[in-house]
Amino acid sequence: MVSILKRMRKMKSCPEYIPGAVCSSNCPQLPFPAEHAPRPPIALIVKEQNAKHSMLLDIRVGLGAALLPSASSPSKFSPVTRLHLTYARKMYEGHIGARRFWRQCLPRLKYYNPSVAMSVKQTDDNVGPAVLTLYFANKDGATQATSSTTDEFAPAPTESESVKTIDIKGKSLEEIWGSFKSMTGAEDLKVSEADRQELEELSKQKEKSEVDRQRVAGIRQARKTKRDARSSQS
Repeated sequence: MVSILKRMRKMKSCPEYIPGAVCSSNCPQLPFPAEHAPRPPIALIVKEQNAKHSMLLDIRVGLGAALLPSASSPSKFSPVTRLHLTYARKMYEGHIGARRFWRQCLPRLKYYNPSVAMSVKQTDDNVGPAVLTLYFANKDGATQATSSTTDEFAPAPTESESVKTIDIKGKSLEEIWGSFKSMTGAEDLKVSEADRQELEELSKQKEKSEVDRQRVAGIRQARKTKRDARSSQS
């Protein structure tokens, strides 16, 4: 047993060592053949895969999963070229809605609209404004601002862009998203059948995991009760 522990410590001292990975066959620190190197438990691999699937599904489905009008689409809205969000890091003083928009909506918007540049500025000034700046392709070729609200951290528009801003301080996530949709013409995407089935499967897995956690907690509590009873008798 001691010999095995020494070998494991020696392997972990290798500069090439990565937990769960197989060292190269020419590694001088490897105490056994590379094909016999330890691998992570199957349960851990499955758990990591489920976590990745859940993250990808969370990006594909939810508020913010929408398509913005493009230059070729028959829409009355001008295509969005980029957007910029400024808000405070801490959530109080009316910045919680902006923070939720950053965490939930922006990743989904970027996923479905990869060509639209998106930038974010987080400040330490909770008294300051929370502003969403939208840049549109200006067909007339003249730069114009169509809102009195400005953001000093937002990039300057180019000659072919027009700018609109949304004051999002003190607004909920749903209010911000509604203003964004009405100003850009973004169209919400329906959940695909494959994603719907995956959502149901993840929901079942979470329910099963909760049942298993409660069962294990009950077993541990029963064992603890027995140990306490034996200790009190002795």
